[in-house]
Amino acid sequence: PLNWLRAFEAAARLSSFSRAADELCVSHSAVIQQIRKLEDWCGIPLFLRVGSGVKVTGAGINLFRELNRDFERLADIFDTMRLKPTSGQLRIAVIPSIATRLLIPGIQEFKLVHPGISLSISYATAGHDV
Repeated sequence: PLNWLRAFEAAARLSSFSRAADELCVSHSAVIQQIRKLEDWCGIPLFLRVGSGVKVTGAGINLFRELNRDFERLADIFDTMRLKPTSGQLRIAVIPSIATRLLIPGIQEFKLVHPGISLSISYATAGHDV
C-alpha cells in the first residue's frame, strides 16, 4: 500500500489531511480514503479526528518515524544509483589463471548489473607490460 503510506506520511508531517492532499495533488477525500484503508489494514487508528483537525496517535508516531527512516534510506539508495556510471569501458589485464577462475565466471552477472559498461579482459604474463 505505497500510496497509503505516502498519504499517511504527508498527513502526519503536516498534521492535516487537506494540506497533505494539496502536496500530493489529490483530493481531500482521496487522502481520507487512503488513511482509512491503511488504518483498516493495520487494524489500529493512526489519527484521532479532533474537531476540524487531526492528531497522530502513538502508533501513528511510531509508524511515521519508521517511514521517515525507510524513505531516507530509499533516497540514499537512489542517490547512489544515480552516481554510478551507466556507460563506459572497463579494461582488465590479468594472468590467465585469475581470469579463468575469478573473472570469467562472473561476466554474465556483471553485464546484468552494469549493462552500459563494456568489459574487456586481456591476458597478461608475468614480467610483461600490458
